[in-house]
Amino acid sequence: IHNLIQLSLEDQLIDDVAMENAIQKALKLAKEREITGKAVTPFILQQVSELTEGRSLQTNISLIKNNALVGANIAVALAKTEREKKQTKREEQPQKSYQVFTRPKDPQLNPIVIGGSILDSVVSVQEPFKVEGR
Repeated sequence: IHNLIQLSLEDQLIDDVAMENAIQKALKLAKEREITGKAVTPFILQQVSELTEGRSLQTNISLIKNNALVGANIAVALAKTEREKKQTKREEQPQKSYQVFTRPKDPQLNPIVIGGSILDSVVSVQEPFKVEGR
């Protein structure tokens, strides 16, 4: 990894502490109500939204929009860099009978975009299950 881009959200509607408190309360409530499996994620999201009076949802929407904007800007910069790489510059060497081709050097050649996603999975075994200790 040559470059890591950390995104900040200027119009964050909820601070980190309030968000973490809402998440912890929602997790505790899910445990108390014995909510499990595929019902956990929708329950947590609903509770966090209610506990933050919708600010968590609005902050997440702003974050998605900001990520898309930054990603588009990175794509434009990367395309420009790729075009510049293709345009080689000829440098003549006065004492030599050959030519050297070089590419412009750019310290920001390898951007990487890191995102996140969550996937909930439920597995049902349809056949008898046997643990063999291997």
